[in-house]
Amino acid sequence: MTDLDSLIAKAAYHVYRRYRRWVEPEDIRQELHLWAAEHAKRLQELDEQQIKWRLRDVGEIYARKEKAVKSGYLPEDEVFYSLRALRELLPIAVSNEVVPQPVYDPADKPATRRAASNPGMEWETAVADLRRAFARLSDWHQTVLIDYVYGEGTSEHDVTRSLRALQRKLGGRKPIKSGGL
Repeated sequence: MTDLDSLIAKAAYHVYRRYRRWVEPEDIRQELHLWAAEHAKRLQELDEQQIKWRLRDVGEIYARKEKAVKSGYLPEDEVFYSLRALRELLPIAVSNEVVPQPVYDPADKPATRRAASNPGMEWETAVADLRRAFARLSDWHQTVLIDYVYGEGTSEHDVTRSLRALQRKLGGRKPIKSGGL
């Protein structure tokens, strides 16, 4: 195994760059050291790349909780969009039409975590967030996604890359829960 202190420092800095308004790098490092001590046996089974990703996820979960406390909301209020959900919602992002709230079939798997607890999913807010995030994308990403929606033949690699950029504008991917590995 590589030097864990070095991996923790790098992961803490990576998380700090995104959450510097809400958390200090030393606090993230302490949280990561604590987590690593609690999961020392399991960490020995992972390779360096897996450890890096795991530490980043744990650091991000900690930073999101701190951001929530300091911003006055609950971490459970966050909504994460999967790439699959963004693909399904993309036509809404590129149109200026009023979009009625879909009727959800309980047999369908919800596209987001919040959709499971609130089928309405605060539809107007979700549509506004999606459109605002789309507008903040670079011209290149917007063009790729518009071409995809209208079937203008763009590579799957470019579409995925642009969907990930949209996902980041919406707050990023859902971090893995910190309890398990």
